[in-house]
Amino acid sequence: MPASLFLTGFTVTPDGPRKGFCVVTAGTYDGRQGVQLPASPLQPIPFKRPRKQPWSHQYQGDGLLIQHWPETPDVFGYTISITATSRKEAALSITGKATSMAGSVASTVGAAPLGALLLATDPLLQAIGQTAGARVLGSLQGSEADASGTQSSWEISRTESSVVFFVKYVVR
Repeated sequence: MPASLFLTGFTVTPDGPRKGFCVVTAGTYDGRQGVQLPASPLQPIPFKRPRKQPWSHQYQGDGLLIQHWPETPDVFGYTISITATSRKEAALSITGKATSMAGSVASTVGAAPLGALLLATDPLLQAIGQTAGARVLGSLQGSEADASGTQSSWEISRTESSVVFFVKYVVR
């Protein structure tokens, strides 16, 4: 059966920046396909958060497709990060750097164990944020390896640093 991983939305908490552009970077790993990236670059999202209030962004439909598997994977891992910057040019730069760096992670990690992707991605995202004069607001990492996590649908909401992530896994 096919399966998909979606980012349904995210919330910048009151301790995050007040305005700018959010950039979502994501990657997945599974034993059959190796490291996978979203099919197209993820566009920066402008935001303006009220004082001492959170700011939320919800995606249409099922959400932002992070990965689709034609057959339900036996095991998979994922990492989703949100970086903020005050300038659109810097946000576009982050998008390009994230794609090229994630590609190099894919070639170096190859068929390595699941944790290799998760461990390799976070320092790269930190470097992206620093080179573009941006701030990594939060990075969500996880893996599913048992029948209950890969064979049936689930939803999570988890706070990491200054972001609340809303993620959905759907088996159809």
